[in-house]
Amino acid sequence: KSSAPQEPVAKTEFVSGEIIEVDSERQNIKLKLYTVGDKKTLVVNFDQKTQLKGEEKGQSAASLQAGTAVDLRYDPESRHAVYIYVY
Repeated sequence: KSSAPQEPVAKTEFVSGEIIEVDSERQNIKLKLYTVGDKKTLVVNFDQKTQLKGEEKGQSAASLQAGTAVDLRYDPESRHAVYIYVY
């Protein structure tokens, strides 16, 4: 057994949804989640450390627009997006 301390692993959650609002000043997006039944929304923050990927090359914060479908992974405690995939 190793007695070395384990690094805490940040727990993240994966969600899919449609952006309904972008606040570039506060660097957050509001999503309508694709969940069965109810119409849940979620607000997550993003910054320069957030990985932005997508079907087109050169994704940036400007790619985050209302009506855009995204998948994202975020930390539920801080509500910080670690990864956003833009469709």
